[in-house]
Amino acid sequence: MLLGTLVLLQACKEKVPAQEEPEVEEPIEDVEKPKDDFVFDPAPFPGKNVTGIDFPTERTTIEKWVAENDQKSMLEHAWGIWAGLTANSKVRLNNQKLLVFETWLDVQQLGEGANSGKTYEEICAEPRNRNWLGKLEQLFHGNPEGEGEVEALGIETGNANRLESVKYDPYASEHAIKNSYLNLEYMEKLAASAPGDTLSIKDFPKPSITIKPTYYVFSSDDLEDNRYFKMHAWPGDYEERAMDEKGFGPTKWKRFVWVDTENKSKGTGKVSKEGDSTRTEDCTYNLKDFIHFTFSEEHASLVNEKDDDNIEDVSAGDWAILVGMHVTTKELKRWTWQTYWWEANPDKPLSPSTPLAAELRKKAKLSKEASHYAVAVAYSMLNPAQPIRGGENAGDTVIAFNPYLEAAFGCSVFGNNAPIASEVKLPDNSTVTTCRGIRTNCMSCHSMATVNFTTSDGKTTVGGQQYIGNRYISISDPAIFNDYLQIDFLWSINLTLGNVVSAEKTE
Repeated sequence: MLLGTLVLLQACKEKVPAQEEPEVEEPIEDVEKPKDDFVFDPAPFPGKNVTGIDFPTERTTIEKWVAENDQKSMLEHAWGIWAGLTANSKVRLNNQKLLVFETWLDVQQLGEGANSGKTYEEICAEPRNRNWLGKLEQLFHGNPEGEGEVEALGIETGNANRLESVKYDPYASEHAIKNSYLNLEYMEKLAASAPGDTLSIKDFPKPSITIKPTYYVFSSDDLEDNRYFKMHAWPGDYEERAMDEKGFGPTKWKRFVWVDTENKSKGTGKVSKEGDSTRTEDCTYNLKDFIHFTFSEEHASLVNEKDDDNIEDVSAGDWAILVGMHVTTKELKRWTWQTYWWEANPDKPLSPSTPLAAELRKKAKLSKEASHYAVAVAYSMLNPAQPIRGGENAGDTVIAFNPYLEAAFGCSVFGNNAPIASEVKLPDNSTVTTCRGIRTNCMSCHSMATVNFTTSDGKTTVGGQQYIGNRYISISDPAIFNDYLQIDFLWSINLTLGNVVSAEKTE
């Protein structure tokens, strides 16, 4: 046991290689180690024997895929990333296995450590749970006061107990800590160092991965017949709602599935419709059809101590099922972007996924539960892809949103204060308005990731640019980025700094 502990601790203490393209580590040993002391190391992203892909892939290779609109190669790459994230880390916590992504550090813990002067190694050595779940922060972007104001903005929030975490892989974690990018005092000084200019932090290292897993949480009080709970299911008919100013969130989907907590059902890919009065086996799925976990007392306490009116308390024994995850990898200057969500019938996923994505999923090295998800990719903002700087806002739209995340956004969420419109000039010279969650593109929106600071009456406020719908963004456009600090496409940095300020105000 002593030897095993030393091996795990050493893994966290090892430095990330300094070269531009470090070698990717292989998966950790196939030995399960219970970690009842809540100290465990972030697992490295697995190698090709697990993922089936080269990671990181050469930038020029991915740029060739993008230039040729090679959807097959991009989707194969995305499924390989999913296989690596959802592989078994061989670490157990509360007698439950942790997948690779579940071992990574949450930005909240990184932020607390950064603002307490701790090193990456010291943060790794601290006790923690499998994730730091909280409200869906993006629903409150630029509007932290509460759900009433969020609904006034046109965001259809749906289930009150959708919770998320934001995690960084070991490369991204160490880079953020070593460069103080989650430290409020440092970032304030950096943002103030070049007023009236476009200023950016240093790029994250090439292998970096950041993710946003999102869960539905259910308790025994939600069960029917002491066994089943009912969950909103994505209907896919979002183009019919293209002009819905209040968003197209879960309560508007009118489609449901049932989840069997006893794992004795055999859903056939079907969903029930609003008005169906009885549960059927065709529409009933098992917990094992989802990536999921059960809350322990310690993990429930971690969620409940936030004292947030926008989330419900959870209890030991409650279930959390993964409904969606955004994933970005620093393999391109503007990162690669892929988003995954649970599908009742993954062989016939609903748009914005595609039949080609479903076909390639069958060839990926996925676990049973991981294979129940769909994917959409955004390796460019438009097609044909525009250059990093000086491009045109014209071409076919590349739509990639997560139904459980962006679909809830109504029009007023986008660009109320931005200097540019959410619209694209199409090849036929017509213009399409994209200020809807169901017309978003991960790369476009994250291009706007910025931070600025204002001080009034001795109190600091953290701000940033608005979200934007699918369109082209030049990374050095002074009309957008002057007086803002660009944060390498990572809204999570803005989020973390804002949470630090909120905690200080509370104190």
